[in-house]
Amino acid sequence: MDPAAHRLTRRTFVRGALLTGVAAVATTRWPSGGLPATARETVGDDIPRFDVGEPIVGVAANGDRVLALGGRVSGPRAWTCRAGDTTWLEVTGGPDLPAGAGVTDVAARGTGFAAVGWLEAPDGPRPAVFVADETLGWHAAELPEAGPGICTAVATLGGRTLAVGTRFTEGAVREPAAPFAFADDESGVWSPVTLDGVPAPRHGAVTALADIGGRLLLAITDVVGTALFVAAEARGPWRAVRAPKLEQPFVIMAIAPVDDGVLLAGLDAMDRPRCFAGDLSSWRAVDPPVALDASSHVVGMSDADGSFIAAASSLDHAFIEEVSAA
Repeated sequence: MDPAAHRLTRRTFVRGALLTGVAAVATTRWPSGGLPATARETVGDDIPRFDVGEPIVGVAANGDRVLALGGRVSGPRAWTCRAGDTTWLEVTGGPDLPAGAGVTDVAARGTGFAAVGWLEAPDGPRPAVFVADETLGWHAAELPEAGPGICTAVATLGGRTLAVGTRFTEGAVREPAAPFAFADDESGVWSPVTLDGVPAPRHGAVTALADIGGRLLLAITDVVGTALFVAAEARGPWRAVRAPKLEQPFVIMAIAPVDDGVLLAGLDAMDRPRCFAGDLSSWRAVDPPVALDASSHVVGMSDADGSFIAAASSLDHAFIEEVSAA
């Protein structure tokens, strides 16, 4: 194969994974009327399965409360339930998770949650962070000016929340150009931080971020490949750790700590779910935590008081299910 063509294929995959895989909101093949949101109880499960005919981009647990985030382009939605419930409730609400927003990820924050994504502006998308307290009433955080771009991932560690994303060369082009990050302080003020130790991706971006038990793990995918970095606090510094190696492009879309280490979930260039378990020094391929077809992929994983939950999204359907992390 011509090397230039291979690079183009890899670059196209990475950009598509960023804009349609990680964000999971740019597809046009969802049913026009949507499918009704349904929940069903499974024997032995604390969290009911949730099915919806719109994208889900992430799931997070704060104690026994679980929050799922998703929706179509410019129409974000949020749903919640608690361990032991038999139904999910929509909690989108409020003017500050507005109709013009796009969402990409969600994480626990304090007694509530933080969601990230973007707000459309005349010159292109602008990074956005939305926060909610225990009442799940959303409001938009005030961020420093960052130019056109989107936030792609969020995580909280030690009471500080880190939102990461990618700037675009132009708002209309939306080609990933450089990473950025914002962190909050004890008063809730957000300020820019540098990802010290994380090299700028080549035509790629940060695709996943998670607290893996006292440390943050950050994943990047670009035309060179997939890379992982770990930090002891939201403001860094970061150091590189071993990442799974595949011969073809692979994007990590969800990270979660498990009993024996870390679980990574993503997809490859053939749109196949791929998962790896390891301890940051070695990785082994494992089955996805849910039964998926070739068009589905895990977009989020979380632990709700011992109930391990996975969220998955496909071209026409999305669901959340309590699964085994083993």
